[in-house]
Amino acid sequence: MQKEGETEEKKEEKKEDIPIQSDIKTEEKVFKVDEYYPLNHRERPVTDSPLTNRLAKFHEIFGQESYRRYNLNYLAKDTLIFATGNTFQIYNIQTHQREVLFGQDSGGIGSIAVHPSKCFFAVAEKGESPNIYVYEYPSKKLYRVLRKGTAKYYSSIDFSPSGDRLASVGGDPDYQLSIWDWRQEKILLKSKAFSQEVFKCGFSPYGDYSLITSGTGHIRFWKIAQTFTGLKLQSEIGKFGQLELSDVSGFAELQSGLVLCGTEQGTLLLWDGNLVKSHIKLAGGKPLHAGTIEQVIIKDNYVVTAGKDGYIKWFDLNFIANTEPDETLTLEVKQVYEIQIISKEIGGGNLPPKSVPAAIVTILQGPDHWLIADGFGKIWMLNNETKEYKAILHFHSGKVMDLALSQDANAAVTLGNDGCIKMWDYTKSAEVYTRQFCGEGRCVDWMPKNQKNKGRILAAGFAHGIVRILLLGNQNFQLLTAFKALDEDIVKVSYTQDCTGFVAAGDGGALFFFDINDKDLKQYEPVCLTELKQKINDLR
Repeated sequence: MQKEGETEEKKEEKKEDIPIQSDIKTEEKVFKVDEYYPLNHRERPVTDSPLTNRLAKFHEIFGQESYRRYNLNYLAKDTLIFATGNTFQIYNIQTHQREVLFGQDSGGIGSIAVHPSKCFFAVAEKGESPNIYVYEYPSKKLYRVLRKGTAKYYSSIDFSPSGDRLASVGGDPDYQLSIWDWRQEKILLKSKAFSQEVFKCGFSPYGDYSLITSGTGHIRFWKIAQTFTGLKLQSEIGKFGQLELSDVSGFAELQSGLVLCGTEQGTLLLWDGNLVKSHIKLAGGKPLHAGTIEQVIIKDNYVVTAGKDGYIKWFDLNFIANTEPDETLTLEVKQVYEIQIISKEIGGGNLPPKSVPAAIVTILQGPDHWLIADGFGKIWMLNNETKEYKAILHFHSGKVMDLALSQDANAAVTLGNDGCIKMWDYTKSAEVYTRQFCGEGRCVDWMPKNQKNKGRILAAGFAHGIVRILLLGNQNFQLLTAFKALDEDIVKVSYTQDCTGFVAAGDGGALFFFDINDKDLKQYEPVCLTELKQKINDLR
């Protein structure tokens, strides 16, 4: 991960308060409380695509961006909102009903925030000079449009505790922090947040006049101060001192004004102002988590942490806040409770299933449960009392590398870079089969249907030259055979129309041809290998 290191931190420390604009001129329009945009309002014209909407109607979208931070928000007791691509989706975790809504700026969704009253939600988009769209809930009528807050995309937005203000942070190239009077569509204050990626901006839970931003190699503490010339943004960059510089994803403010944040090293830092008060570890100097702490939450008298190691841990808040560290700033703590979220469904090929810890990127507190976003393609629900958990949503982790359609059924098969293959009934909007294999998935092809194969045979290509031949069984994919076709990654596989031949193409330009035994569909006999010495994009 690219960082600017100690040099960048020192450079940031030398700066005085970052120059701001507190008297930004905008049109003096005053919006009424009950004023809305028209139902058919488009902020900018949308260019029709080659697959024109006059010929095709949107039907369904599957999956979610599993490694997106802070992508789960509650709109109501059982209702979530999250972003996927250029859509934002409203999902009921009890009824499993889902509504898909599209962004307006066509570049995708950067961040979503829900108003404290749950009567509004804001969708910050991506694209050229993207906007933030504020919708009323549950009507979903467009209420306000916030313009000119960043150049390319928003990385994080947050409403203040009172709901009167909204903070937004843009991404590369400007990394602009803006404080909005969102009801009047006005920027009150703006400043450059940092010179690298900002993961999160968040208001203090105890007022509208302080907030925190954090991201690549930094954490920054902001105050909105009233001066003789008006409101000013003042900031202090966190000084790591002798501690290792770290990316900061999760943070939480205590009522005393102290701030806790997680690190890449799996420890916690307790900040007093912009200085580290305590470096929090387990006994013996061991880290709290194996890897990055992605989220930190204050819950009752506990500090709750969640990490990429799949653990959620509870620590005593009073002990952390009131105990003095040693001369090296180290404070050793004991965990009150821990639980590791583990997927027990993953296995590949002829290997037995194995347990794989979740890669937690977000946890969200519900009325009697926690929701956990897993980078490996799941959303889990953890019961507060029983501590039992179950997956309520499944999808690919990372890129979907290829797709194949059935010739005679309403079915599609997808293969992910995560090595997971899934079959979907797209008319019922349902996942039918899923199976995890070792290695990175690359491509898939469906054998043309005939009397012998009944349209139930597929070939999947993987990294390192592996090909797996699969049968659609009664309950899931069954592995018929697997073989190493090439010494390079497979980029395309294809069957001949008469089902007697098969070819695998590698990323280095190699083609390996096989004959298929018509009496035994598991038998693939090598015929010849040829080198094209050029990139292969497709096979027909």
